[in-house]
Amino acid sequence: MKTVRDVIPPLTETQIAKKLSGENLDELLQLWRTEQGVAKRRDLELMAAALPFSTDANLRVLDMCCCPGDVGRSIWGRYRNSRIDGVDRDVFLISICNGVNRREGVSAENFLRDLWNTDWHNGLRHDYDVVATANALHWFDAPRLVELFNDIFRLVSVSVFRLRK
Repeated sequence: MKTVRDVIPPLTETQIAKKLSGENLDELLQLWRTEQGVAKRRDLELMAAALPFSTDANLRVLDMCCCPGDVGRSIWGRYRNSRIDGVDRDVFLISICNGVNRREGVSAENFLRDLWNTDWHNGLRHDYDVVATANALHWFDAPRLVELFNDIFRLVSVSVFRLRK
């Protein structure tokens, strides 16, 4: 028996991006925010406010499991000179992120990657000042989390560790 998936091939990132207009982006973001809950926006702003940098800093930020990019854009909202990179495995959500970032003028690059793959970080910078995530790491088991945190450690700028001194 054939399923819909057997008959209709999945859309590519380019095809999804072409279908998403500004109006669709707002509607999709509203659906996402409704699903995330009313406190989510406040929580994201709190995360951005907790970063130990001057608001005029030129931060390099990695938004892990970015989905539509809310965490990264919350940081960008406070640190407007920053570059926000995102990583996610869902082509639809990262396409929304790309569209909204482009519309909002966020300096960003997004990477379609699955964090279960050990090479997920290939091609990313190695000088991030901030690595942020929300609602994602609970999907990984403890051994994979250890590996991910080791990967993240290698992506963070050495200058970040000097903040403590």
